[in-house]
Order: sequence, then structure tokens, then C-alpha cells
Amino acid sequence: MNNEQNFMTNRFSQLLVLGIACWPVVVSADEHEQHANEIAGVFGLTHESNENGPAFGLEYERRISDKLGLGVLAEKTSGDVNSWVYAVPFTIHVEEWRFTAAPGIEEKHGHTENLIRIGVGHEFEMSELKITPSLSVDFVGSETIYVLGVSFGIGF
Repeated sequence: MNNEQNFMTNRFSQLLVLGIACWPVVVSADEHEQHANEIAGVFGLTHESNENGPAFGLEYERRISDKLGLGVLAEKTSGDVNSWVYAVPFTIHVEEWRFTAAPGIEEKHGHTENLIRIGVGHEFEMSELKITPSLSVDFVGSETIYVLGVSFGIGF
């Protein structure tokens, strides 16, 4: 196993342990009405090494329970970074906070690498609209990439 595969295996193991540790929070929460589906436009800024670029994308989440969601994400970063990220976010919702772990891939300059995205956001609900500022960290190979963003979502 090469270093990148070993790194990804270690990250996956850490996410699995985190998920198991958080499971009691997910299953013990009081249920209240939530939309089963949410789609959101994502806008932000990506910082990688000494490069920055505007990011935009789409995110879909299906609520499995009041506290647990599973989704898909496609995000394009332009400018110096110039990359695409495709991921499958697993989200734990605790009151207005959302904690996300997302395995995925990054496509950059014709090269594809595995990634793990870890993020936290704070949800503000306004009728049907949900605004969520967030901070995410992508681990791609040996690089660490930061994404500061805001999403505008609608439930259905």
C-alpha cells in the first residue's frame, strides 16, 4: 500500500470511529418536522497552498432521520486553484449546527485524487430558505485545502 492509500485508509478509519461515537447523539434526539430533501447553491472561497479561488456548486441532502443526512456535492473552484470536487457528505445535525464528513474526489489539471472533506456549518432558517455559513477542510493526498463558504438551500 502506497503512502496516499495509507493516508486515505487512516482518514476513513478516523471518520468511522467519529461516526460510531456520534451515533448516540443521532438516535436519541427528539424528532421534529424537517423537510426530507434539501437542495442548495454553494458559494465560497478556496485556499490551497498560496493559491485562492472562488468556489461555487450544488449540494443535495436527503434526511435519513431528524439528525442524520446523506447527500451529494459538486463544487467548482475557479482562478488559480481551478478544480472540481465531487463528494458524498454524511451530515449530523445538532440543533442549528451541522457537522459533515465527506469522502470524494478532486479533479485538477486532468488528474484525479481521493479526498476527505470535514466541515462545520451553522444553519439559519428563514421560512423555507436555509442559509448556512460553513468552514470545510479537504485532505487531498498530502495537501490540506480550506473552503470558507455559504450555502442557500430550500427544503422540499
